[in-house]
This record gives sequence, C-alpha cells and structure tokens, in this order.
Amino acid sequence: MQANRIWGSIAIGLLTLSFAVWPRIAHSQAQRNGPGWPQFRGSNVDGISTEWGVFSNLKQFGLEVAWKKKIGSGYSGVAIANGLGVTMFEAEDSNNVVVAFDTETGEERWRFEIGPRHQGLNGSYNGPISTPLIVGNIVVALDPWGRLVGLDVLAGELVWSIDLPEELESKRPLYGYGTSPILFDGTVIVQIGAPDAAVAGLDPATGKRLWTVGTDVMEYQTPVPLIANGRRQALATGQKKLMAIDPATGALLWEYAHDGGGIIGAASMVPVAAGTDKLFLANKDHSSTLVELSQEENGVVGREKWEERTIRNSYTVPLYHEGYIYGFSSRFLTCVDAATGKAVWKSRPPGDGFLILVDDHLVILTKNGSLHVVKATPKGYEEVASLQLFEDLAWTPPSFADGHIYVRSLGEMARVNIRPMTILAEADTTPEDVAADLLDGGRFEQFLADVGKTEDKKTVVDRFLDSIEQFPFIEGENRVHFIYRGTGEDLAIGGDMIGSRQESPMARVEGTDLFYYSTELEPDARVNYLFVRDYEEITDPRNPRSTTTGIYGPDMELTGNDDNPMPMSWVAMPRWRPPAHLTEPPAGAPRGRIVTGELESKVYEEPHTIHVYLPAGYDETDTRYPVAYYHSGRGALTRGDVPTSLDNLLGEEVEPVIAVFIERAAEFFPTKYVDMWADELVPYIDANYRTIATPEGRANIGGGFAGFHALYLTVKRPGIAAKVAVQSVAFLDFQIVPLEGLVHTAAEQPLDIYIEWGRYDMQNPQEAWDIRDADRKLVEFLTSRGYSVAGGEVHDGTGWSSWKNRTDRVLESLFPLD
Repeated sequence: MQANRIWGSIAIGLLTLSFAVWPRIAHSQAQRNGPGWPQFRGSNVDGISTEWGVFSNLKQFGLEVAWKKKIGSGYSGVAIANGLGVTMFEAEDSNNVVVAFDTETGEERWRFEIGPRHQGLNGSYNGPISTPLIVGNIVVALDPWGRLVGLDVLAGELVWSIDLPEELESKRPLYGYGTSPILFDGTVIVQIGAPDAAVAGLDPATGKRLWTVGTDVMEYQTPVPLIANGRRQALATGQKKLMAIDPATGALLWEYAHDGGGIIGAASMVPVAAGTDKLFLANKDHSSTLVELSQEENGVVGREKWEERTIRNSYTVPLYHEGYIYGFSSRFLTCVDAATGKAVWKSRPPGDGFLILVDDHLVILTKNGSLHVVKATPKGYEEVASLQLFEDLAWTPPSFADGHIYVRSLGEMARVNIRPMTILAEADTTPEDVAADLLDGGRFEQFLADVGKTEDKKTVVDRFLDSIEQFPFIEGENRVHFIYRGTGEDLAIGGDMIGSRQESPMARVEGTDLFYYSTELEPDARVNYLFVRDYEEITDPRNPRSTTTGIYGPDMELTGNDDNPMPMSWVAMPRWRPPAHLTEPPAGAPRGRIVTGELESKVYEEPHTIHVYLPAGYDETDTRYPVAYYHSGRGALTRGDVPTSLDNLLGEEVEPVIAVFIERAAEFFPTKYVDMWADELVPYIDANYRTIATPEGRANIGGGFAGFHALYLTVKRPGIAAKVAVQSVAFLDFQIVPLEGLVHTAAEQPLDIYIEWGRYDMQNPQEAWDIRDADRKLVEFLTSRGYSVAGGEVHDGTGWSSWKNRTDRVLESLFPLD
C-alpha cells in the first residue's frame, strides 16, 4: 500500500561552468557572507554546498545544538539568506504559514498566513510541502492549495499573489502542490501543470508571468538548472518526459521520454546531473536509469546507458560526487558507480533519511531525527560525527549556510554548529543492548554467557544449536529468539512484528558467525518474517515453514496482485493451533468442485474470469444455496486454500454455500467494478446456478483493498447482499469519505458484518498509516450507526497466510449451520 507521502519536491542540477572550475582555495574558509542556501537544495539547486574547509580543515569535530524551536507540521525545507531562515508549516490555529527565523538566535522575525490547513492523505502528515525561495528582497512561497506569493523579505508583507488553479488553470496534485519555485538567470521557474502550460517563468519582483511552455502531467517534481552540450537550460520533469527550456525566453529546446512511472518514481523524480551530459533518473519505483545526452542534427538526443535496481524505492534525491552517486535504496545508504550503475557499498547506518553534500562529506538527517556527518567516499561507510536531535519524525533534507547546519522535523527546527572537539560518543543503543533487555535468565541468555567465557566459541555454538529441535527458538510462552548462523556481515530481520518496509538489525555474538533477534509475542501469536543478509532478503535457512506475503515487499495481497508474492518464513507461539479446516479431507470424503468460466462484461468491454465452487451434493439435489462472493478471488484460491476449507466446513459448522471467486484485482476507484458485480455478475450467477436470490442469501468477502470493495459495494447497492466479511480492510483517505456517506443505520439497511485485523497487521512507524487503527475506527463508526460487528483483533499478521487461518470464523459468522 503504500500509501506513503510525497515530501516536498526536490530540485537538483549541475554546477554552472564558473563554479565547476573555481579553485577550491577560493573557498578555504566557510563564507560568512556567501551564497547561503536560498532555495530548495541550495544556491546551485543541486544539494551541494559551495563552502569548503568546513570539515576537511578539522582533525576532530562534534555537533552541538545552537538553538531549537517548536514549529508545526510540514515537509517544507529551510531556505537561508540575509540572516534569515524561512520555512513553512501548519500553525497552531491550523492555518499554513510562512515563517522567518533569525539564523543567529532562532527567534521568529515574522510570519505570513498563506492558506488554510492542508490535511495529509494516505499516510502523509499535515502541512506545506514546497520549500520557499529567497531572491533579493522577495520570498517566493507556494502553499499546498496552489497559492503562490511574493513576500517582503524584511517584513513578511504581501507583495504579489497568484492563485494557480484559478488564474492559470493549474491542476492541484492529489497530495497538494509540492513543487518548489527555483531561480534561474533572474527568472522564477515553477512547474504548474496547466493545460499546454506545464512550466511557467515569472518575474520575482512582481509575479508577472513571463512565459509558459510544455504539455505533461506535473505532480511533485521541481525544475532544475542544467548545462547540456554547453548550453544553460532549465530542466523540468513531467509524468512522461523531460523538457529542457530556455529560462530567458521559455523556448522548448528538447524533450526526452523517460519511460518512468510510480509515485516514488516518475511522480516525484528529480534528475541528477551525473557527469558531463549525463542524467541520473530515479524514474521507476524499483529501478533507476542513467541517460547520456548528445547533440545531433535534430537536436539533443538521450540514450539509456544502464538501468539498475541499486537505487530504488526512496523519495530521497541522490547526489553525484566525483564519479559516484550517493543515495538511499529503500532504507540503506548506498554508493553507486555512475559509470556502471553497480553498488560499490551499502550501509544500514545511519538509517533511512535525507542527505546533502558539504565539503566532501554527506550530511544526513534520518527520519528518526538523528543527524550524521559521513565521508563521501567509495571506500565505504565512515561516520565522523552524529547527534540525536529530534524525538519526532523528520522528512526534510538539511540545509547548510555560513558554516552551520539547519534542520527541521515535523515539530521542531534547529541550527546545529560544528565545533572542533573530541568526536562525540555515540548515544544510540546497539542491537546487543536491545536484545539484552529481553533476556532475563533464560536458556538463551545462559548460552550467550557461556559463549562469552570460552575460547572455543564454535563448539559452544554447535552444541547449543544441536540441542534446539525447532527454529526460531521459543522460551516459555511468549519469548522467541530468531537465530541465523552463516555467511554475512550485516543481518537484519523484517516481518509482521516489525512493520511494512522496515527491519531491525540482528545482534552478532562476538567472535562467531551467529546473529540473533529476541522479542516477545502473545502465547497464541503467529507471524511471518524473513532475514535481510547483506541487504538481500532470504528466508530462515533453519525453518522449513514457509509462506508468501506482501507485508514486507510491495503490497501485493492488499491490491490483489498475486504475480510475484514474496517468500517468507513463519513462526507460531506455543498456544497457536493449526486450523483443522486447512487439512486435506480424508480420501473418499465428499468434496465440492470448481467451474471456471468467462463473464462477458459490457461494463469493462472484456471477458471477466470467474471460478464457481459448487458444494458436494450440488449435482444430486435441487437444493438452493446462498452465495459467497470472494473479491480478488485469485488469492483466496491460490494462497487462501478456501476450497479446502469449504470442503471441511460445509455441513459441519457452516451452511453449504456456493462460492464465487472473482479474479479481477481490486481497483482504487471501484465505480465500474461495483456496476459489473451488481448488474452483471450477480444476475449471471442467479441465472446459471441454484441460488437463494435474496439479500440474506448473498455475502461479500475480501481482504486488504478487496475488503474495502466488498464493504463498499454492499452499501453502495443496498438490497443485493445483506452479509459482508472483511479482513485487514485497507483503504485510502479519499475512499473512506464516500464509504461513510453511504452507510445509514442498521435499521435502514440491516447487515451481518464481520471485520477482523491482526495485532501485527500492515503499518509503518515512519509513515502516518496503520491498518489496525483504521479498522478499529471503522468498527467504531459502524457501531455508532447501530451495527453489531463480529470479529475484532487477532494475534496474527496480514495477507492470506494470516486470513486463511480464520476462514471458519468468517463463514460461521455469515452462514452458521443452524
């Protein structure tokens, strides 16, 4: 799901030719009156500071907080010039504001109310996304609703204002305007996404429109300056192509179809100049590309040099430095050889975050609020200073000006000074510390103590592992130790109990090749997990229990895409019992049969594959049966083992039913899907099979996003189905509003409802989304409408590896035998 956040647009580009050849000796000291950081990603819009001697002239240094101030929520970066630091956030009265701080003291100098509150969607937080631009005596700022303003830099008073949707027919992106205005050759350039006017050039003093150009969908990208084939140009990124523009005239110089897609890819892509006439493009969610530009007879032509997965799945814009690209690939800091696209090294520390380059060093602010200075070298990860700065989440890159680091989180802003001193001691806890907190005298703790006392560590490890009958190693009723032994330098664990797109480092037993992670689960819990060995996912070699799921990788089971499920291991605690209904019925036992056919859908104008389960005895009687419709039914068939459960349950605990498995995957906008189900599929099933053709005889069942569809179409078309069961129901913010608008009261539309979610269901601690909390609120809402909702929280995860364990509860709730 991802339902994850586009944090501000990011601007990146190539240094102008004069700066490229300027000797470093001209910057031997931090420039107190230098160019500062006047716009997103710095004075040259490339994320690279022009100040030298900041770190390289110091043998040892530390980081210390000069000041820290409370601010409101937002993703806006900090622009710095003229002794001011300007950013945007949501104020206490819920309005969005542009605020200027004194860079020396942190005191607020002025604030301007730019627009009303902007509610975050689908895992994003509230507040502005774009970063202001300081140009001369004007601050240019863009709020999420599309108001672009010019403010007096000293007083914060309004000089000019443009409503992009109203005045320029710009289309507001789903998450709000996230592009940042940049200055190039005296022109403010903004990607506005209007019809036949994708990019606009404005006069910074008056806001007057100088030119507009280009046709493409603009979302969260920002234009960047570029020198290509010796010519200065502005490069704008759209959903389908790159557009090179003459900043003075607005003339379109050339275009390149980048062949990208995805929210993390094309929708938020910012090109990175990676050497002469080369562009690095994170144009897809799960891969990146290097493009070479050449001047030919018909103009500039781009050709793909390589496409690799070495940098992927991250909103962080990478940096190019001396032949190498530095960025985050998922949650790992990665150094990539720009010539080949191959990873030179990866590092789990310092954690997922955002980076800039200062004096041959990476300055990184992690999402968990820690600040790190790391040498930018292909030799490997080498941290030279760090500081735990914020307690809340941070989703904004650092800024650097006049020898100081400026950073912000979702609730605070700070200036950090660089001080010559002994390097500060690390304050972070180690994986060993975390693991030790969970050990209090058990067998595993005794084993660790024995290893620590002996010279012959291998023998002690061998003896202990040989004594364990089943892995992971469970002590008592609620303690579990995940153990890996073998090759590898960096080991981590991911899975249901950690969170989506997250993992925790495993502790290494010193002097051995054994790693472990200890935690506590409920006595009847069951979870999926995997190991991440040297940044590659593997199942547990010592655990034969395997499954597939979307909890760790792409949200396959939530969307119904079953093409590439991720293999995982699973573990169950002592009081968990394997469901009897999932065992194969004994030989000779009555079994149902499946009929596969095509529904000729006029709604979709294409055939629709359906699978119909007919219960045992269907062909020998004239009995009519209720019908259970499984949405995104391919997963229910292939990984949910629902037909096996039906064979075991029908006539024993559950009334015999016909089950219809709809193969089409769930869709974010289900209007056509609702019409297909109500107007075509239900009549087709009633016409071709002996059904109980009443609302009480029909049920909709689904999990994940298909669970939302099952619930939505039940209330959208009242009078067709009176029963609905959903597991780990997932929905985006724009979906829940129309759903709630359709739900009246239990008296007006009586329904049998079952809603279930896992204690270890889909959630991400670094993004504002949590299926568990959303499902609890959904139940509260339905209860307030008078419904009695069965189900509740279970000690399991998500996806069919979890849902199938309770097929009996679902069917018994909807179709009890009595």
